[in-house]
Formats: sequence, C-alpha cells, structure tokens
Amino acid sequence: MRARLAMVALIAVFAAGCPNKERNASIEAMNKGVGLMSTGSNATAVAQFKEAVRLFPGNHQAHYALGQIFFKESKWKESAEAFGEAVKHRKEDAMYQMYRGRALYMDGNIDPAIQALEEAVKLNPDIYKAHEYLGDAYLAADRPKDAAQAWTTSAQLNPTEGAPFSSLGKLYLEWDQVDAALKVLQQAALNVKGEKQLSEVYTLLGLAYDALGGDSNIDKAIEAYSKAIATRADNLDAKFQRGLDYAKKHDKVRAKPDLEEYGKGGTNAFDKTQ
Repeated sequence: MRARLAMVALIAVFAAGCPNKERNASIEAMNKGVGLMSTGSNATAVAQFKEAVRLFPGNHQAHYALGQIFFKESKWKESAEAFGEAVKHRKEDAMYQMYRGRALYMDGNIDPAIQALEEAVKLNPDIYKAHEYLGDAYLAADRPKDAAQAWTTSAQLNPTEGAPFSSLGKLYLEWDQVDAALKVLQQAALNVKGEKQLSEVYTLLGLAYDALGGDSNIDKAIEAYSKAIATRADNLDAKFQRGLDYAKKHDKVRAKPDLEEYGKGGTNAFDKTQ
C-alpha cells in the first residue's frame, strides 16, 4: 500500500505541469493527503482527499486513496463508493476493481462484488488476493465449486498465504472429502508464513485427522493441535480440540488444563458446556 501511494505522489508531481488550474490544485491537495496518511493522520488526510476530488472529480488516484483509508477503518459502504468513483475514471485498473469488489462483499453486496472481482482477475490474473476475495464472494453466493477453484488459484499464486488454504480445507471437510482436506492442509503447513495463519492451518489439520478417526489419527490430531498452540499460544480452539482428544484417550491429566483454559476464555457456549 505504501508503495502504491508513493507512486501516486510521484505521478502527481509529473502531472503538476498540466495547465488546468483545478487539476493542479487537486493534485496538490492529494499529495498533502498522502503525506498525512503516511504519518497516520487519517482524519485530516480524508479531508485533503475529499478536497482533491471536489476540485477535480476525475482524480481517480485521490478516490482510490480515500477508499483505502475507509477500507482500513472497515467503513465498507464509504470504501466501496470511493473505489467505485476510482473505477469510474479508470476501469482498466485491476487493483481498483479488486478493492471495490472486496468492500462491496464486506458490505453485503455479493453480486456486484463478484462482478468487480471477476473483472479484477480478468485484468490481472496474477493478483492472488483478488482470487482469494473472489472465492469468498462465490461461497457467499452459494457457488462452492467456483469458490474452491478461486482459492486454489490464489494458493498456487502465493503458497505462503494461509487464508485460501484454510478456506479450502474447511470446504473439503464440510464436503466430507477428508483426504482432499488433508492434502491441502499438509501442503499449507509446509509453506504458510505468519503465526496466526499457520496456527489456523494446524488447527484445521487436527480436525481433518479427527475426522478420519482411529487411535493413530487421534495422535496425529493432537500433534497438529500442539503445533497450532506452539505457533500461537492464545489459540483456544486448538486447546479445546486437543483437550477433547486427550479425554478420548482417557488422559485426564492433560485434558483438564486445556479444557479449563477454554472454559475461561472460549467464546462458543456449546463448547464451553461440553
């Protein structure tokens, strides 16, 4: 994102020679907004970007920057509108389309989100996040096979990103395709970076082994949950599942602390009752 905004500022500098007074003033306001945004002064940056698009509505870079601030603040409607304005003036920009699609999805507008995200991957098939977001939108539209294909593409483009692998693993487990889930999650465990994402992968891997059943698979599940906890100590879901598996093995000494800890901090009322 910082690189993109730096590029925006650079383009603006070159464009400053334009004879159009309003456009130049818009670029100046946008550059001030970029500077403020880089220091974390988002509220004043928003004012500058709004001034930039008031002076020159065709300043798609200012609309995009405005959308990014709203996106980070989870103001999905405002974000989608800002990115929509950017797209209006630069339809061929895959990033504009992708962020508009994601904001629309987060705001609950699934069909237009799919349209924007499909356009994004058409414009640039190599943006792994666009495929990931498209998979989420397809699933929300009850198109699980399309979702699986989109997540698979995203994982192939960037195997260090955990979200597409986790989404695929969950989907395969819901379909009772445990072997497919294991294959995806085992691959993820070898490649995914980032503690939170890797911890989720190991948790799902444990669930896959549990789905297979049998003593040997329970041991593998416990090992996976233990790795999830070692990667992220506050992963209470992994502790709950590991505690249940210890209980299945009649190992009350190890089961008790895991289940007690989930009982104190877990959020699922049914699991806490168990």
